[in-house]
Amino acid sequence: MNSKSEARIPKSESNPKSELLLVAALSCFCLFACFAFSSAQANPLKGPRRAINQYVVDLNPLFHWWTNRAGERPLDAWVHITGRIVGTNSWGWVLHAHIEEADRANSDAAEHSASKDEANIILKNAPRAEQAEFESLKARMKVLLAERDAGAAQVADAHRHVKAVTDQQKGSRQHHTIRLARESSKWKETGKAAQEQLKPIDKEIAEINTKLSAFPDREKYAVDCFALRPSEKINGLPVYDHGAVLR
Repeated sequence: MNSKSEARIPKSESNPKSELLLVAALSCFCLFACFAFSSAQANPLKGPRRAINQYVVDLNPLFHWWTNRAGERPLDAWVHITGRIVGTNSWGWVLHAHIEEADRANSDAAEHSASKDEANIILKNAPRAEQAEFESLKARMKVLLAERDAGAAQVADAHRHVKAVTDQQKGSRQHHTIRLARESSKWKETGKAAQEQLKPIDKEIAEINTKLSAFPDREKYAVDCFALRPSEKINGLPVYDHGAVLR
């Protein structure tokens, strides 16, 4: 028989010093990946059915065109608005906004993306429900991240205890071996339990992160919508109408 085939590969022994640390590190990496590689992208394709002056408007044709950019853009009177809230009044939100007209959207992508025309406008029937959803997601994310920090601290604490027990085992006498083995096992189970508790937290964080990715800015609410081109001005500001979203 070939001597090489007779050679035995020694079994690898688990290292209690690094088991919990490795699991925690992988969990943190997965959490980071959820933030960095979310598939969702900010877009104005929200609330296709709108009510304006008792008329119902269906924006689905515009939404479909926006996704594919094939053919002529429908619903020319509806423009794309992105911007931040700088004030409020009895008519709606005052925005410092960038307005993308239909002719600009039909033009070459590089050309209209380079445009930086911005001005203050009024947005009637502002999407307050969307803003409330954003703030709710941010508040929930803050709670989840705090819970995750606490759970990760428990995992790290268990790891430190396992390491301390392992160090004691190296120089311990035989009558201490059983006690230290039990103590090590207890801390390993504590660490694993804490790690299991992180899984649903990480899952919800990933779900909320995906939803936040649909907004232009994850940190502060910003408007990204279609609105009807203005037919009036109030205090010198053009008034765009978002329309009331119909469910």
